[in-house]
Amino acid sequence: MRFIPLTFLLFLSLPVLLLSKISFENDTIGGTNSEVIDIRINVNELVGESLLEFDLIVSNPSVCYITDIMIDSKVLSSTLIAKDEGVFSIKMRVEEVVTGFTLKAKLLSGYDSTTTISIQNVVINGEQSSNDTIVIQNNYAYGIGTYIRFIENSLPYPNPLKSGDISSIEFTNDTDIELDLIICDTKGEVLRNEKLSFSKGRNSIEINTEDYAAGVYFISANSEIGSFYERIVVYK
Repeated sequence: MRFIPLTFLLFLSLPVLLLSKISFENDTIGGTNSEVIDIRINVNELVGESLLEFDLIVSNPSVCYITDIMIDSKVLSSTLIAKDEGVFSIKMRVEEVVTGFTLKAKLLSGYDSTTTISIQNVVINGEQSSNDTIVIQNNYAYGIGTYIRFIENSLPYPNPLKSGDISSIEFTNDTDIELDLIICDTKGEVLRNEKLSFSKGRNSIEINTEDYAAGVYFISANSEIGSFYERIVVYK
């Protein structure tokens, strides 16, 4: 009789491991050329603060490119690495109460171009979990478009920041680039002007405000595949 409760408890513990999983919220998402779309990921049955590791496999990389993970207070940390053509590796640490998160993807080209994105190699707290698949459709209505090169950036963080601290802008570029970076104050005085080289993938620019007085500063970043413009506020 003493073996029955132990066996029963072991049986109850198995579903907890098997039910922890991530999956796409939708089966299909559509959009048009150059649009940034949201891809919602559901998270189920976590048993505590958890480490999620998985790959996103884009079967037709000319249709879309994963650019970012939208972070909220329940996501404690995250990394997104473009490993190979159409392969993106993600690692996240999340709170137990998290029920999902959102990926950003850039649609690139084509007439009714379609790709599947698969969640593969899923490991949750060291335990393997199930895969899932979504269909992404680019409904380009005016003909066969060219491949649209792009650069997508996050907002500077932290911002505002204390003089002497460092603010960072993260960005994704889908090819190797040279970026012209200019930072100036409200009077137009240029504090930084340089050409930077970046490999394809997820990159960042650090802005050291050690010599910056309190005030507003404008950041201009220009490349052959796109540009972005941001500002930071520095205080003493």
